[in-house]
Amino acid sequence: TVPLIIVFALFLFANCIAQWTLPPTWTNVSPDKVLVVYNTVDLDRNNNGTSDSQELAEYYQQKRNIPASNMLGIVAVDTTWAPYTFYGDITGWKNFWDNMLTPIKNKLASLGDTSIYYILLCDQMPYSFDLSDTITTNNGTRSVDQTLAVMNYIGTREVPQFPWYSDNNPFFESTPTKLGDKGQFNHLNNKLYGTDMYLVSRLMSTNIAFAKNQVDMALYGEKYIFADSGYY
Repeated sequence: TVPLIIVFALFLFANCIAQWTLPPTWTNVSPDKVLVVYNTVDLDRNNNGTSDSQELAEYYQQKRNIPASNMLGIVAVDTTWAPYTFYGDITGWKNFWDNMLTPIKNKLASLGDTSIYYILLCDQMPYSFDLSDTITTNNGTRSVDQTLAVMNYIGTREVPQFPWYSDNNPFFESTPTKLGDKGQFNHLNNKLYGTDMYLVSRLMSTNIAFAKNQVDMALYGEKYIFADSGYY
């Protein structure tokens, strides 16, 4: 027979493990916390009179109940490199600053800078920078999405300066699902060197139909993927 004290110890251990691995409480994202950004000069590949980027943004808005005030159309095209591929050299950086960053920051200011937590980019729009010739002390190849996430810590229109790759992301969770998890993103507890940052995502696929399907699959998952009887 197993001594009672060992059984009790195993019971406590099992309960501690169960509590230790519980994920944080699920919190739905409020639609008014999301800024949806689309490219007004994207191509209209399905010939329905609307740029694919805007069509995708409006589809997401409908499915996620995003307020009209949280929709932003920008002219996101790079004339220095192939469209939708890179912002190259300092001219491309200024193009990004004028045509992407400034309209987004103006919209954030009108909504309340810290009222928005999430920025969703609807493809297609430029993906990355190659400023290696401009930034010699820090690698100058970065994604547009990451740059927007730390938009208040990227230098100036004339002199770009990205955070170091080794800099700590304040929202990085080294032990997800364990006790003390950082939980839902917020501006109060997640700042980069004292500046507000944002969580940036991008809806993208090989065509508009597949991109819309990503929205539908996410909604399906939220409804049917659950650890309870009758669910997947």
